[in-house]
Amino acid sequence: MSFDASFETIVMDPGMEGGLKLTDDPADPGKLTFAGISSASWPGWPGWAVIESARKQGTLKSEGVRSVLLKLVQGFYKKEFWDCWKCGDLPDALAHELFEQSINLGHPRTCRHLQQVLNALNAEAAPGVFRYGADLGVDGAFGPKTLSRLHKAVADGRGTAIRNGLNALQGARYVELCLKNRARRRFAGGWLAKRAA
Repeated sequence: MSFDASFETIVMDPGMEGGLKLTDDPADPGKLTFAGISSASWPGWPGWAVIESARKQGTLKSEGVRSVLLKLVQGFYKKEFWDCWKCGDLPDALAHELFEQSINLGHPRTCRHLQQVLNALNAEAAPGVFRYGADLGVDGAFGPKTLSRLHKAVADGRGTAIRNGLNALQGARYVELCLKNRARRRFAGGWLAKRAA
């Protein structure tokens, strides 16, 4: 699955990130959000200036403004959530999952999930000798060790297992969030049906 295909099914889908839609839900900790880009998390995104100007001029829904915003949104997601994971070098389903999960849970948590799954798959090949060497530190940093381990596990035919493990941890995270904060329970149905599936 290419970036364009993942972008369409995650960002532009009204049931996922909502497409080119501006929302301001008081219950959403992301505050003002456009196409899934949270102003609380990404205050420096250049699209906010375009949106502010277009809102003042009443041109937010004009074709020209939407075209500019679409390009900014695509560039943002490609750089921040696709290229950073080197998704173009991964099996389609796994690339799509890393892209989706990092959008929804952030890079550090997604990387911790990835490191945990890769460690879980690091079975003992012989007494005291593990298939992929020493376990990774679970630090949430996607560095050369995590990337190398990911490629080794994928080359070993573990792409589907990695994807499924990531999904399981994502689902568990959503349940944990809802148990800790009842206000988030209104999002649980969508999170568990669409993002942890």
